[in-house]
Amino acid sequence: SNPINMVIDLLSDLQAKVIQAGEDAHKEYVEFADFCEERAGEFSNEIQTNQAAVEEHTATVEQQKATITKLTERVESLASDIAADGADLKAAEEVRKKEHAAFVKEERELMETIDMIKRAISVIEKETQGGASMLQLK
Repeated sequence: SNPINMVIDLLSDLQAKVIQAGEDAHKEYVEFADFCEERAGEFSNEIQTNQAAVEEHTATVEQQKATITKLTERVESLASDIAADGADLKAAEEVRKKEHAAFVKEERELMETIDMIKRAISVIEKETQGGASMLQLK
């Protein structure tokens, strides 16, 4: 057991340990690299899938915006129509009120005229019952 042999044995043991540590580190590196490549592939697929979903959702949002705009215009148009119809209804009610008032007045006048005619007929009948006809009275 010579000191040089002991140093050589120690160096040989150290070399074996360093080589083993390097092999272990290389094995871990290869496993980690495989894991990273696998995850990168998964992420790439997820990114593509999500980009397609974003495009689809963006298109849907744009369609819904167009629908909202169209329906808003329709609501505004209907509100305008309702306002116009309300004004027309109010005007028609005013005309109806005036026509009703004119009708009531004319009806009253006609009823008075009918009443006068009935009274006149009654007077004429009383006068003609005395034996004289209207022709004779002249």
